[in-house]
Formats: sequence, structure tokens, C-alpha cells
Amino acid sequence: MRKVVVVLLAIMVLLALPAAYATGAHEEGEEHHEEGDVEEHGHGEPRIGYIGLEPGEEVDEHELEEYMERVMEEAYAKAKVDKIRFVIFALLFALVYLSFARVKGVSEKLKSAIDWYTLGTVTAIIFLGLVIPSGIIITFFYKPLPTEAYHSVEAITQDATLAFFRNLHNWSSELFLFLMMLHSARAISTRTYLGKRKIIWVTGALLLIISWLSFLAGTFMRADQESLEGFEHMMYAFSLVPLGSYVSNFFSGDLAVMKLTAFHIGLTTFAILLLTAPHVLMRKVYLQVQRRWKKAVVYSAVLTVFLVMQSLFMEAPFIQGLEGEHTVAGIEVTKPPWPIYFLVTGENLFGATTMVVMPVLAFLPLLIFPYVVERLPLRGDKKARAGELLYYAGAFFMLAISYWAAAGEIIPHIFH
Repeated sequence: MRKVVVVLLAIMVLLALPAAYATGAHEEGEEHHEEGDVEEHGHGEPRIGYIGLEPGEEVDEHELEEYMERVMEEAYAKAKVDKIRFVIFALLFALVYLSFARVKGVSEKLKSAIDWYTLGTVTAIIFLGLVIPSGIIITFFYKPLPTEAYHSVEAITQDATLAFFRNLHNWSSELFLFLMMLHSARAISTRTYLGKRKIIWVTGALLLIISWLSFLAGTFMRADQESLEGFEHMMYAFSLVPLGSYVSNFFSGDLAVMKLTAFHIGLTTFAILLLTAPHVLMRKVYLQVQRRWKKAVVYSAVLTVFLVMQSLFMEAPFIQGLEGEHTVAGIEVTKPPWPIYFLVTGENLFGATTMVVMPVLAFLPLLIFPYVVERLPLRGDKKARAGELLYYAGAFFMLAISYWAAAGEIIPHIFH
């Protein structure tokens, strides 16, 4: 048990380092950009912006220039941290792979150090014990209106207790997403996704997709500059694809933020809980939970301690807007949260429409993965081995293109 705790401590230190680095980089102001960089991103007609509404008043040119410079500085500092995150994520995926790869002198030591089979249970505990309760608390103080959302979040960040729960909600949500990804890697490496277990994989893949969509809606609810730019991009992208205008129109108007809130809290939470039951009960997965629940509780406790400490000392993302005003529509000066970077890669290469296409390209193969593997013209162990290699190749490819987007410049797309 001591080995397990030590390994978990080491992993959580690695996961916490990027956020600590972000705080230091932001305070020291290490990232600076010349005025020319800012001017290149000054396009369109910048006005006070609101989620779901038409832009408001114009912004003073001098004030806008200072605002853009500050926000871009924060964005590039955050991007440097996200690059570290992606490297750490790649290393953890590699650890899962090596744990079951039968590498002499390595695999057995890794499996004895940490029980990867508990990942699913730990993920559920983090969601039920941290993500949902912290989200409920801050929702009581959140105003889901386009003209009020930003100010309500700003007020939450200025109250020490509410800021803690907001931080906890953000960091635990990010960890929840990543644990789901690692859990899927474990299922691939232990080859428990083929045959009669395919439906378990499908429900797990749906859980991951819904959780990602919920995370995306949650980032829009912040209503800061990063949220506004991301929302404008997504709605514009939907307006370009067949039937997508129904989505963009639905999330427009005075009730846009209310609808995002209902989607984030109601629909996704219900869907996650609804899918978790069959995921656990089918093919006696619950027996694994019963055998390993004590160890899963220990892991979850260690992770909770780190999340609490992180939430006490590290602020969740929130970009301060113009003094006394909201954010600015008509500019592109931010970087997205780390789970969204792969969309930026597609947009940078192929345009705004790709922001709708990329999730389909990423998530559809995940859903049908076991069915595709079973149709490979191979036999027995070779088929499962090929599936494992395909999965990890896809995972590392997604991390690579996300790293590339984090390392690249901020490129304007939809405003000219």
C-alpha cells in the first residue's frame, strides 16, 4: 500500500506542476509580445461582447490595445503550461501501456506499484464526490444570463470560499476527464473491450463524449474572453454545416447562457448517471469494483487531498475583462482549455467548419473501435495486439496535434 501511495503522490505532483508553473509565470510576467503581435490580431469591429447576444458598444482603441496585449500574454503563458501537461499525459499513457506490455523487469513492477483496474471506480468517486457537489455549490451563486454571467463568476472568484469551490470544480473536472481517458487505455491494454464486452466499451465511450461536451459547455458558462471566443467559433462553425444552424440558433438570444447551464448541469449529469449503471452492471464489472473498492478509496483520498491543496493555492482559469465591462467580441486573442486544443488544430489547418467535423472524427472511431478491431483480417492475439497499437497511435496523435496547437501562434479565423 505504501508503494501505491508513493506512486500516486508522484503522479499528482506531476499533474500539479503545470498549474504551479502557470501561477509563477503569470506573476513574473515572463511572456511578452511586441505591439506588432497585438496589431496582427486586431480585426473586425471590436465591441463589448455577450454570450448569445449581438455585440454592444464600441471599445476605446487605446484601452482595447492594452486589453489585447494583457490577454495574449496570459494566453501564451497558459499555452506553455499546456505543453507540459500534454507531455505528462503522454508519459502516463506510456506507463499504462508498459504495465501490460509484458516487458521483462518493467511491466510487473509497474503493475505491483499501482492497480490500474481501479481507475474506473476512482473516476466515479471523483465525479460523485467532488465534481457534482462543488458544481452544485457554485451554481447557487451563478447568474445564467448573458449580461450577468461574467459578473457573477467574477464575484465568485472574489469570495475566498466560493473561489475554492470553483477551483475545486474546475480541477476535479479536468482530472475526471483525464482519468476516463486513462481508464479507456487500461481497457485496451487488458483487452477487455472485445467479444461480449463491446457494449461496455460503447457505454464508456459515450460517457467520455458526454463528459467532454459537458466540459465544453462549462467553459462557455464562464463568460470571460476565452469563453466568448470559443462560443463564437463554435456557433459560427455550426452555421456553416447542414442543419447546424438549428444548434447555433438554439444557443442564441437572452436564454443562451440558461440553455448552456441546463445542458451542462441537467442533461449531461443525467446522461452520465444513466450510462454508468449499465456500464458497471453488465458482464459483472461490479465484481471488480467489489474486490478493489478499498484500494480505490485510498487512491481517491490521495487525489482528493491534492485537488483540495491545488484549489486552495491555484486559481481556476478566468480572464479579467475590461474594467467595469464584459468581454470583447470581434477579436481572437486567447487559447482554449487543454481538452479543446485538437479542435484548434483542425481549425488552423482547414478552417472554422472543422470545429464541427473534428469531434466526429475523434469520437466516432472511439465508439465503433471494438467492432472495427474484430473485423481486422487477423487471428487471435494478433488482432487484439493490432487494436492496442491502433488505439495508442490515435491517443498519441491527439496529444501531438494538441501540443502543436498549444505551441503555435494565435491565429484569427472568423473575424476579418
